[in-house]
Amino acid sequence: KIEFEYGITNDLMIEVGSFLSYHRIRGVPDLDNRNNGALDGLSAEVKYRIFDRRTAPIGLAVSVEPEWRRHSETSGNREDAYAIEFKLYADKELVPNRLFVAGNLLFEPEAIRVHEFDPVTGQRRPWEHESTLGFSGAVVGAIANNVFLGAEVRYLRKYEGSFLDRLEGHDVYLGPTLSARVFGKAILQAAYSVQIAGKAADEPNSRLDLVSFERRQARLRVVYEF
Repeated sequence: KIEFEYGITNDLMIEVGSFLSYHRIRGVPDLDNRNNGALDGLSAEVKYRIFDRRTAPIGLAVSVEPEWRRHSETSGNREDAYAIEFKLYADKELVPNRLFVAGNLLFEPEAIRVHEFDPVTGQRRPWEHESTLGFSGAVVGAIANNVFLGAEVRYLRKYEGSFLDRLEGHDVYLGPTLSARVFGKAILQAAYSVQIAGKAADEPNSRLDLVSFERRQARLRVVYEF
């Protein structure tokens, strides 16, 4: 994802971005072999800070992020996916400039339509609707000048329907985070997490939900301020 963020005021930020995707699939049951990349969609975000942690007991912010994507994240097949993510952020500085805690709450409804025809009816497949509810918490501490190491736990629930209609699965992720100002105005952020618990509605005997969620997730972000 490539994005541009701009602060309208000290408390209001807007962002526009675009997605690039690459799929390499070979010999996976029920998935076509694939090795290609593409422009995958667009996104925007509006984020507003309600309370500044430097002047209030906690920091508090909200954001709204609509997005459109052109390919399935799993198979790479052509589709139209529309989603809008609502987030509530809270954070607190426990030790000035050294130790922080944070928590997030998210809700994301999504509508997806695959670009293929039903072999029985000969008509395009209907829209599918799903939604995600999530909670996360993190603690971050300074281990060197401008270098912060942390741990994050996330709990996610996937539902059929746009408004949490039928539970399809839930899981818990746990892993480390790292943020470092590598030079001047450049910041490097990284995170890695592993699914440590979960359950899918269609696989009640499994100890993980590998139907709706990945076993592992990794994120690398490079930020340049100007």
